[in-house]
Amino acid sequence: DVIYAGHLVAPAVSRLVDDIAPFNYRLVSQSDDPRVTDRSASYVRKLDLIARSRVTVVQNLLFLRPGHVRAVRATDGWEENEAFADIVRAAEAGGDVAAGEIIAPQIKSRLFEAAFCRSLILCRRDRWNVIERFFEPGEEFVYYEEGKLTETLQGILADFGAFQAVIDRAFERAG
Repeated sequence: DVIYAGHLVAPAVSRLVDDIAPFNYRLVSQSDDPRVTDRSASYVRKLDLIARSRVTVVQNLLFLRPGHVRAVRATDGWEENEAFADIVRAAEAGGDVAAGEIIAPQIKSRLFEAAFCRSLILCRRDRWNVIERFFEPGEEFVYYEEGKLTETLQGILADFGAFQAVIDRAFERAG
């Protein structure tokens, strides 16, 4: 019914996996976590799994680690870039926030893979919503709110046929 592909490097991603685990799910990851169903799957295998899944959960966020933060801070003018607001917030608080709490927007190929594979794109809403540069909300993908993934998935799966036009429009847009 549902698939997520990605590393389990942040608490938010682990919570996402907890939310999809009660469903008929696939988790494609290289992470060493017992919830991973397809560890180190080839790209072709991952696309096959997405194509077999009714819903692909995506989030267009990068959970920054200390090395990322150092690289950003070494770039002139980084403070003026809205994408790095969490780093500014952490600096103003007098240090680093906990691992995985500093986030930045990052467009992920997974949403395009879902569109090409005709799987419904279910995207976490965030303050940047970079997906909207490529797809129209409600028309070509569906948002879920942090903390409401389970109920959003339940609603989609209960009336999945109602989302066929959304899937078709995303496929057409991506092509």
